[in-house]
Parts: sequence; C-alpha cells; structure tokens
Amino acid sequence: DFGEAVLYFRSSDYSEYNITLESVMPGPRTGINYPDEYWESYDYIVSSSDIVTKAVKDSKPLSLKQRKEFIIDHSDLVLYVWNGSTNNVIWDTIQYAKKNNKKIRYLMLNEIHI
Repeated sequence: DFGEAVLYFRSSDYSEYNITLESVMPGPRTGINYPDEYWESYDYIVSSSDIVTKAVKDSKPLSLKQRKEFIIDHSDLVLYVWNGSTNNVIWDTIQYAKKNNKKIRYLMLNEIHI
C-alpha cells in the first residue's frame, strides 16, 4: 500500500526530506466489506498520518473523481505507479495534475522489482 510506503520512507534514512502523509477519507466505511487485515492496515495508516482530511461536501462523500482532484489540488508533488494505459482513472488523474502545473514523478509498473 502506498500509505505504508510513505510511512516507511518517513521513518528511514529519508527523514531529511520532511516526508508527510495526509490521508483523505472518502467518508464512512459502512457497507464496505473488506477483510480484517485491510482495516488493520487502514487504521494504522490513518492513525499515523500527519493530517487526516474528510473528503466531503455538504455532508456527502466526494466521488472518486472529486477525491482524486482534491488530492492533486493539495499536493506539492504527485507520485504514481503507472502501467502505461491511457484509458483509466490514473491517466485522467495525471492529466488533471499536468493541467494544474503539478510536479509529477512516476514509476512504470513493469520496471518495479520487488
């Protein structure tokens, strides 16, 4: 998970970079049926975040598109993992970031070796 990676780098030898994590919460998790391990990770990331923001407007959760735009609007640097496809939410998000003159860095999915 990307949030866990940010927390790892924040506490490692990269501490001189002032890495922070803001969690953007889509709204209540009622009705979402994920395994317990997911929620343990989710709760860890949220509780370890420097800032927790609820992405709501007029007491209603934001749509996926609105959340992505909110995150881009509040980012100094946009870092993403990309599979090269130009027909998905990631590509639309990249285009939104470019349109708003954000610094962008990416990793190609086929170049990541774990």
